[in-house]
Amino acid sequence: MNEHTDHPVIASPRRMLTVGYPIRMLFYTAITALAMQLTLRVIQKGSLEHLASENGPIEVAQFAILILAASIAGFASRVATRIGTAIFGLSAALFCAASREADDWFAMLVFDDAYKWLVCLPLISIVALEFWKNRESIYYQCAELLSLPYGTVLGFAIVLIGTLCQTLDRTSFWPTISAAPMVGDQKSVIEETVELFGYLLILFSTTELAIHTWQERSRVSKKSLWCDILIKSTQEGKNTHRDGSLSRDEQHMTDSQSSEFSSRENVA
Repeated sequence: MNEHTDHPVIASPRRMLTVGYPIRMLFYTAITALAMQLTLRVIQKGSLEHLASENGPIEVAQFAILILAASIAGFASRVATRIGTAIFGLSAALFCAASREADDWFAMLVFDDAYKWLVCLPLISIVALEFWKNRESIYYQCAELLSLPYGTVLGFAIVLIGTLCQTLDRTSFWPTISAAPMVGDQKSVIEETVELFGYLLILFSTTELAIHTWQERSRVSKKSLWCDILIKSTQEGKNTHRDGSLSRDEQHMTDSQSSEFSSRENVA
């Protein structure tokens, strides 16, 4: 008779690691909704000129998001097991983008376009050197990075910022849409808001990339640990077998010596 028994389902470690992804997506959605609501509140208060100004609250938020995303990507490049060089290049590119958002600060503190020489040039040189060292695998690393779901989101965010936002940033685009006297401010607010959304996508994708590389490193470490345990157990088994064989050989030699001694005594 076949009995149907319900047993509790035990999730595998890999499945347990992916449980948090929907929760993180809800968290990312909440952050994005909060950012958009804060932007709307500032616009409703009539602070359009301040919001659209250089070094205004939106640009400060963009700078902070890029610095955070670049730092997370840098962490991911350190723990990655295969695509560390490609992620390192991504981290450097995000730091360059952050310095570009802070170009006015560099101009006030140092000189015009100082970010190009003090941040971008050194980082590009370091990345070029790292890419040259790993020139045989860098193409495949970049291909693997972009093939990940997080890399795809990252790519779409870069396309959004590099195409749509640059179109919205053109003053000539807006007179045909609005005849308001403050077309420039309207243009800046919309363009900066869309750009902020793109930077949030970059932050979320680099966060997921860091989680992915950390989990992959953990799995590799556990696999190596189990391999070491298996190798050690195998070696111990071989040693035990060898010791047993030696013991049997010694016993056989002892028995042979005893028989030979007994034979000599009988002859005597």
